[in-house]
Amino acid sequence: MFTRIRRVSSNDDDFNGKRPFGNSGWKYNVYAPLTKAGLISGSLDDDGYVESLDAKETAAEDYVQKLIDVVFYGAPKNEQQP
Repeated sequence: MFTRIRRVSSNDDDFNGKRPFGNSGWKYNVYAPLTKAGLISGSLDDDGYVESLDAKETAAEDYVQKLIDVVFYGAPKNEQQP
């Protein structure tokens, strides 16, 4: 399960599953609440959608990958949680 979730998260549109998360851009549905909570840097528009990410999108992707790791394996010792 862990491997599949990581693969879906990182492959975006290339995942072969008849678009299990809808059309491209679904990751921004994950980024919006993370941005609102201040966990990743960016801005939201008036409707709450991601307007921009302050860092490259890869920083947001890396954060989501770390969250997946924590859900399955717990927080690594001697490392801050994402």
